[in-house]
Amino acid sequence: MMKVDSKTVDGYMDLAQQSLDESEGPNRAYWINRLEEEHVNLQKVFDWLIEQGDAERSLRLAYLLQELWFEEHHTSEARDLLAKLLAMPNSSVQPAIRAQSLDLAGAFALAQDDFAKARSLTGRAVEICRGLEDKSMLGSRLVHLGHIERYAGNYEAAQIVYQEALQIFQTLDHPWWLAVIMGNLASTAVVAGDFSRADPLVKECLQRHRELDAEWELAQMVGTAAGVAAGFGQHERAICLAGASAAHRERIGVSLPPIQSERFEQMIVSARQALDESTQARLWDEGLSMTLDQAVNYALE
Repeated sequence: MMKVDSKTVDGYMDLAQQSLDESEGPNRAYWINRLEEEHVNLQKVFDWLIEQGDAERSLRLAYLLQELWFEEHHTSEARDLLAKLLAMPNSSVQPAIRAQSLDLAGAFALAQDDFAKARSLTGRAVEICRGLEDKSMLGSRLVHLGHIERYAGNYEAAQIVYQEALQIFQTLDHPWWLAVIMGNLASTAVVAGDFSRADPLVKECLQRHRELDAEWELAQMVGTAAGVAAGFGQHERAICLAGASAAHRERIGVSLPPIQSERFEQMIVSARQALDESTQARLWDEGLSMTLDQAVNYALE
């Protein structure tokens, strides 16, 4: 039986930090598997930290393990764990750590379509961040609040929140976040049916993420480009791009929460309805065979 002490916790903190650092790289699957193998031991570490009344380290470790918790079979567990940790006496917890934990809890609620709870949790995180000097932290929490409004179908509210975040990151001149927010503005325009607005945003976002060599974001944005193509009635193009997006998300090793998978499928539903199954299968296979660079070039045409 594993003995847990402060040194053990430090070791698992290091493991969790490395897994998070590697989460968007080519070795993501390896690190997620490592965390899965350590899952039972991680539960013991959290039990020990809770017994010690160590709210801050508990919340820090939970945050570092976010990629494990976002795996669908762990999300309910993560919600229960964070609720327990956030309810601990926490007068000594740094406001920034509490804010990021509330925000993460909101993301897990969103992953299970609990929009009201997600809005409450992430909204509290945003209010804490408004009182901090870290504008980047405020901007990122606003982006997450925009996600909640978008998935809840409140597109105008989502646009407003994303725009506030965009202004913050324009001031900070942060290339990665600027690209991410443009991608979310594009996705919001697609689901709202404003394809003429979405099209240039998608193209600019693809260019920005290519310059940043951000493979996961490129794979996602190719999927958004599929939604634009479907909206313009380019059904064959839409299915091909959707297949390419799915292939590279799987290659990178990131599983989407059901709410995101459903939204990607909704973007191309008109193309699904317009083409017979054999044509869809052929086009999907064409997308699967594309390299990510080929898929991005196709999306930019």
